[in-house]
Amino acid sequence: MRAIAAGAVAFLWAAAAWAGYSHYWRWHEPPDEATLRLALADMRRLAEARRDILEIAAGERDITVNGLGEAAHEPFVFPGRAGFNFVKTNGKPYDEVVVACLVAAQARFPARTLEVTSDGGPEEWAEGRALYASVLGRAPGGAAAGGAAARWAAMTGYLYPLVIALLFYLVVLRPGGRSWSSYYVFWLLVPALASFVLAFPALLLAVPAALVFRRWLPDPWLALRYARRVRSLEADVRANPANASARRDLAVIWLDKRRPRRALPLVEEAQRREPDSVELHYLRGAALLGSRRYEEAVDAFLEVLRREPRFRYGDAYLRATDALMALARWEQAEEGLETYLEVNRSSVEGPYKLGLVRRARGDPAGAHRAFRQAAEIYRASPSFHRRRQLGWYLRARLRAMAS
Repeated sequence: MRAIAAGAVAFLWAAAAWAGYSHYWRWHEPPDEATLRLALADMRRLAEARRDILEIAAGERDITVNGLGEAAHEPFVFPGRAGFNFVKTNGKPYDEVVVACLVAAQARFPARTLEVTSDGGPEEWAEGRALYASVLGRAPGGAAAGGAAARWAAMTGYLYPLVIALLFYLVVLRPGGRSWSSYYVFWLLVPALASFVLAFPALLLAVPAALVFRRWLPDPWLALRYARRVRSLEADVRANPANASARRDLAVIWLDKRRPRRALPLVEEAQRREPDSVELHYLRGAALLGSRRYEEAVDAFLEVLRREPRFRYGDAYLRATDALMALARWEQAEEGLETYLEVNRSSVEGPYKLGLVRRARGDPAGAHRAFRQAAEIYRASPSFHRRRQLGWYLRARLRAMAS
């Protein structure tokens, strides 16, 4: 999932940066069928009347106009059925050709739905706007005119790289427990892609909503992945109340789906039937940690360590440290992490968090050493291990450079 996300980020970042630079996204109201037919008729009459300077090609989606003779222009388009309602001249000033087309366009399309832009310089814009105003009695809107449409085009153009940067941070760089990668890929990329394809920027409002309501919104990928298994396990629990393994497996799924409050009662019910299970003590600690009941989570993980210190390669030390860090009990957190690194010498997450703890305790030199240790462990790890720990390595590298 992280490899897919990284590839998507790289591709979409390039596209988004280009979009922001060129202000390509210009959302306006698409013309209805009746208005488009009238505009086509207007332009055909205009081209018929001015054969000396104009030729026109009317398609199903837009109207392309070419200037002829001494006033020759590269093709420019006005208004498009796909919602791109603008006149664009390619490096030419506003001359007789452009003004003739704009006069016809403005007869059918109000100013708020038609934008004017040009690749020409400021002087050409000034001359063109003066000529345009002399014909219609007012200046055109558009990117070079610096109006509201220009500001909106610039803002929406730059929303895309911001969304992609946020995705990169949340998927790769943001510290956390269980991965939220698939959730962020869906709830950030899908609105961004949909807003681009549909030319409707309001869809980007789904991004902040997804960040605020992430503990309630579903992860579509995980929902599809576990749908059949959840139904089967819930049926087993209903059919056999004494089935501890079904409750445990269902709790694991709810933890993976980041719903710890739904997992906790299942784990506690299973514990009443198997009180000596180390795994159930661990799962209870994970559910309490996800539910932000940090004191109880520490106690649950300490019970795991009392029974089996090397369970899951000492991961209970690491999870207990997460709870201690949330409680700002830095000294105990540091002791736990140092013990964890004696048990698990291949973890990149451990030394990274040790660096965070040392920095919080006012030990920048010790924090820097821990971040460097995390990077060294990553480089010495086999490739399959590096793929899983890439996010922790990048965080450690950034922290090391900043410290």
